[in-house]
Amino acid sequence: MSIDDRRARVDALFDQALELPPQARGSYLAESCAGEPDVQADVEELLRLAATDAPALKPGALAAGPLLAALTGEPTVAAGQRIGAWRVVRELGQGGMGTVFLVERADGQFEQRAALKLVRYGAGSEEILRRFERERQILASLNHAHIARLLDGGRTEDGRPFLVMEHVDGRPIDRYCDEKRLRIDERLDLFLRVGRAVQHAHRNLVVHRDVKPSNIVVTGEGEVKLLDFGIARLLAPTESRLDPPTRTVARILTPEYASPEQVRGEPVTTASDVYQLGLLLYELLTGRRAQRIDETTPSSLERGVCETPPMRPSDAVSSAADDGICAARRTTPMALSRKLRGDLDTIILYALRKEPERRYASVGELLDDVESYRRGLPVRAQRDTPGYRTRKFIARHRMGLAWGLAAALAVAWPLASLTGERLRAAREAERAAQVEKLLGDLFTLPNPRIQPRPPAARDYVDHAARLLRTELRDQPASRARLLTVLGQVYNALGLYPASVEVLQEAVAVRRARFGGESLEVAESLRRLSQSQHYMGRYEAAERSLHQAMAIQRQRLSPSDPTALQAALELGDLLHSRGRLGEAEQTLRQGVAALRASGADREALARGLQDLGNVLRDRGALAEAETRYRESIEIFRALHGEPNLAGTIAEVYLARLLIAKGELARAEGLLAANLVRLRGIYGGDHPVTGTALRDLGYVYIEQGRFAEAEARLAEAQAVFHQWLGSEHPMVPRARALQAELELRRGRPEEAASLGQATLDQFARLGLADHPAALDACRTLGEALLALGQPDRAAERLASCLAAAQRQFVPGDSRTARIGEALRRAQGIKLET
Repeated sequence: MSIDDRRARVDALFDQALELPPQARGSYLAESCAGEPDVQADVEELLRLAATDAPALKPGALAAGPLLAALTGEPTVAAGQRIGAWRVVRELGQGGMGTVFLVERADGQFEQRAALKLVRYGAGSEEILRRFERERQILASLNHAHIARLLDGGRTEDGRPFLVMEHVDGRPIDRYCDEKRLRIDERLDLFLRVGRAVQHAHRNLVVHRDVKPSNIVVTGEGEVKLLDFGIARLLAPTESRLDPPTRTVARILTPEYASPEQVRGEPVTTASDVYQLGLLLYELLTGRRAQRIDETTPSSLERGVCETPPMRPSDAVSSAADDGICAARRTTPMALSRKLRGDLDTIILYALRKEPERRYASVGELLDDVESYRRGLPVRAQRDTPGYRTRKFIARHRMGLAWGLAAALAVAWPLASLTGERLRAAREAERAAQVEKLLGDLFTLPNPRIQPRPPAARDYVDHAARLLRTELRDQPASRARLLTVLGQVYNALGLYPASVEVLQEAVAVRRARFGGESLEVAESLRRLSQSQHYMGRYEAAERSLHQAMAIQRQRLSPSDPTALQAALELGDLLHSRGRLGEAEQTLRQGVAALRASGADREALARGLQDLGNVLRDRGALAEAETRYRESIEIFRALHGEPNLAGTIAEVYLARLLIAKGELARAEGLLAANLVRLRGIYGGDHPVTGTALRDLGYVYIEQGRFAEAEARLAEAQAVFHQWLGSEHPMVPRARALQAELELRRGRPEEAASLGQATLDQFARLGLADHPAALDACRTLGEALLALGQPDRAAERLASCLAAAQRQFVPGDSRTARIGEALRRAQGIKLET
């Protein structure tokens, strides 16, 4: 063995021994160094020196002579000591390769705190120094929201390398999840963010090789950061020349989180990170480690990691009742086991296959399966059978199928009763046969064998509408009532044109049957107004609602719950039309009256949510948040958790958090609820477009422009598909697209999008809508950047006047518009 190979072997054994408890090091070295007493003696000497206070390391010693001659000890780094441009505040922790200190800027350029990593005393071999330098290079190549940023690097006066990273004040991800008592879906959301960070590293040819809870920190705001690329390996071609992958001395690992190929000394690729992400997911969901290492000897390590299969996650939690694992996940052992059984079991065990080639081919495939699970879609790790896909389809479309079944039953029950009345004098057998045929027709779609796909909820609702029109031709009262029910079903499914069509028919039938001033007509008009509102036909919606309210004023007392609900619906409609002052007043009055009556908690919760939306858009953020929280609590008390109404309210709350600058919380809320909504609706729906749009807004504020572009494009695709190109949701999303281009430094594109947005808002009669004012400000700032201060000042002046009318005093949007206007006017004066 050459001197260099021996030194490298001693270094690797020394690093591994440092990770072990002192009492375990002897048995580890005895087995690892069998037949190599000289190597064992060198490692033992290093361990002794590392634990001994010794004289200072001589400058230049690292480059000369054998390893032991270089290691003569290091003085302790004291608080206040300066390293480069940084002053040490205190020690944060130690690892196998370095010591980490909390530091602050000492050069007076600006105030900043960071984490400085310095080579561990007594571990200054050339191999370790090269590894430390590599960590600095790796971190400099990575730029991702969930990876701790590299701020600085260099060498101390005596030649020791250091790097300075973003200081993340938080808790390891496993502790954070347990302390916050996060549910399984919320833990999956955090896991996906970690996975995207690892995926980003892989795209930059970096393997982390030490993905474990202690290297993933979550801040109090829910921001995830992946730390410590200290043992990462660059996948560049030159790497194999400098550090042969098969060299067993390079096994730097944490036993409980090691991959089989790390333990066996085989080439370490991205598959190793897939395996470690599987270990992380196992622990986050079950509260237990997938790999149990009973002893620290190489043979027991290899047996525990390379040979022993992990227990199925759903089985691992079956006995978790006594240790708080289920309580930390807000569930019970039976419910947790049931949640994990099936797709989650399969995903985790697929990632944890011992053979790298049999795991997911990439981190992206693992993340795709987790996303598919959350959306109720089939996962690639499962065996693809017709029964499996059918179960996933039913689960994915449970809301739509439930609505369809409810509508069908709503039609079937009165049809059966009416048929019974009509045939009361007929023979019993004939009556039974007719009722049986009617119900059979209701639940049987025509030509089922030529259906190009499994029937969706809309198929059943469309069939029910056709059936009641034919079977109830002579029963106008029942036909109109059931058309109104079907209109609500279409509305809930996001099928607004179909809803408007059947509700207009219901209004016409009820007017002919009961008269134009009847409460039956008022009910259908209210439902029609809701669908016209969501369809974007605001003027028609307001006309329909005012007609309904005029009838109610004649026939009902002002405190009647139905009349109060109509008032709340008017407030919500005024908000959509951008008439914020009127909307706030109407909603405040309606909420106060409904609260005093105590009659309808569901309507009160919706009113509080709508009031929160108005207050948020006006800039009264503190009160808006209070209203949202109260609304969500009522929905939770009424329907349990999770529930659709509360989920939608949380999407609206997320936009408030963006306005407050709480971006990590907003991102987590939107990402989790987007998955939940897609699961409920069986795919996209207009409300998922809203979540996508606001997620794009978060990414703009975070500077993640590529991700923002993708989310906003998704939102626009949903809006165009479900609502059409002239729906107000389209320019609201385009206003954010204009802002994105401005932030990217593309003022021409920003000006073009901003102008198109304002033109469409004007056509829709929404020139003072908050999103229109945002687009106006973006356009003004873009024109300034293009050297057109006259046009910018003209735009910004009208925008400022509208903002002062719409927003509360002191609102930041008004201030930003005013600042842009002053800049434009200042440039005009100079020229």
